[in-house]
Amino acid sequence: MTWTVDVLSRNGPENLTIYSPVTILQGEADGTALKPITDLLAIGYLLRGMAITYRTFPQYSHGDIVAKADSQDAALAALNAWR
Repeated sequence: MTWTVDVLSRNGPENLTIYSPVTILQGEADGTALKPITDLLAIGYLLRGMAITYRTFPQYSHGDIVAKADSQDAALAALNAWR
């Protein structure tokens, strides 16, 4: 069991080293990916020198951004409109 937990932990987002810029979009009404956990993830990335953009949206839940876009292009256009 310990081996499984160790392997899964090494693949968690908090242990990744990402070399390209990362955008994190957090819905403050998200009941799946809780904002305090995402805050810690973003802080950890910053402390490790990663380039991140972290945006929060008070009225959005976990699936709202995806649900409002009917295609990847629409999702990217929506994200660019928020900037």
